[in-house]
Amino acid sequence: RLSTVTEVLTALGAEVEEHADHLVIAGKDRLPGGVTVSGHNDHRIAMMAAIAATRCQGPVTITGAECVNKSYPRFWADYEALGGQIART
Repeated sequence: RLSTVTEVLTALGAEVEEHADHLVIAGKDRLPGGVTVSGHNDHRIAMMAAIAATRCQGPVTITGAECVNKSYPRFWADYEALGGQIART
């Protein structure tokens, strides 16, 4: 899972250092975004990408985003209610 988190956050523009059992993530106010990332059929990865997308300058597309239904079926409704922007395709 660490490599998947690294892959997604790096694609969004984060600076991530992956180690055997942890990550070191350099804090930034904003990320470039403007990319498509996979949710990797993992509800945790898709939700992480969605939250990170709120700090991106460009739009972020998450493929397989419906996987959040496994653990949090209302995630997208709650995300929008809190100000997250969604364009369904």
